[in-house]
Amino acid sequence: MPLSGGTHTRCYNADQATVKAAVDEALEGLRFRVISRQDGHIEATTGLSLFSTGTTLAIDVAEGEEPGQTVVAIAARPKMKTVLIDYGQSNRDANKIFRAVDATLGVEAATEETTDAEPEGDAEASQGPVCASCGADLEAGSRFCQKCGAKVAAADGSEMS
Repeated sequence: MPLSGGTHTRCYNADQATVKAAVDEALEGLRFRVISRQDGHIEATTGLSLFSTGTTLAIDVAEGEEPGQTVVAIAARPKMKTVLIDYGQSNRDANKIFRAVDATLGVEAATEETTDAEPEGDAEASQGPVCASCGADLEAGSRFCQKCGAKVAAADGSEMS
């Protein structure tokens, strides 16, 4: 599983203009810098920080397969090409956009898909602990989530050290 970026896709039960406006509002609210906009394709970046080299986001808003559906696809990757591992920061940035779009539309996403996710296991494999940040299954004794890099909380609610 790659630890530096990936493509996330969600399908919303709303028209394309409404979803596009929600994406624009999300980017503005999150203070992501929009580099370009063209016919449903948006290029944006996040800034550098002490904890991240920044993220480059390619966002596509297109009509879905069903009438009245709109698909949003976000390809996120570290801004610096030399970064091999961003510990899930690109995934967290893409998820921030989706959460903001969900809040703006006042709806839950119809479907969600992540292309860098591992294949689904059997039902018993998903009964273990899950990451509070991204919902990914955690291995027993993990200190950090393998998908998003978030620190794992202990069973009593405190962070593991």
